[in-house]
Amino acid sequence: GDVYKRQAMARLGAFRDEDVCPLLDARMKEVFGAVYRFEGGSRRKLTDDLALPPGAFCALLDPERPTVFYGDGAWQYRDVLTKEAPHATFLDGPLWTPRASAVAEEALERMQRGDTGDADRVSPVYLRKSQAEQNRDRAAESASPAVG
Repeated sequence: GDVYKRQAMARLGAFRDEDVCPLLDARMKEVFGAVYRFEGGSRRKLTDDLALPPGAFCALLDPERPTVFYGDGAWQYRDVLTKEAPHATFLDGPLWTPRASAVAEEALERMQRGDTGDADRVSPVYLRKSQAEQNRDRAAESASPAVG
């Protein structure tokens, strides 16, 4: 779900020789995102898909290259990102969410590479545990006896 949204979002702009960082608001003061590099008309993924506090994405950036942030997560945490990465720029408005045409382009490129996939084997990629799972783990940790 969100992984493909970000990959499709990386197609939304006319990027040339810059790094782009589409960020989706993940709630709980985190964003889902990745860093992509455009060079010579091709796109390369520089990081894994991550769920991090917004400022942590700035540590992943190359300070020598222009970086463009966009998506609802970039808008939500624009002040933090601007402070941590003053060289970054932001795209607004329609580039906050993927368009169907961008998702179709992403699928076409995958098919052309021979990555046809199997719709019956599609499964979600979770970048962090749900809030309920995190609460359960904390409760289990506090209930277990101290070692030492």
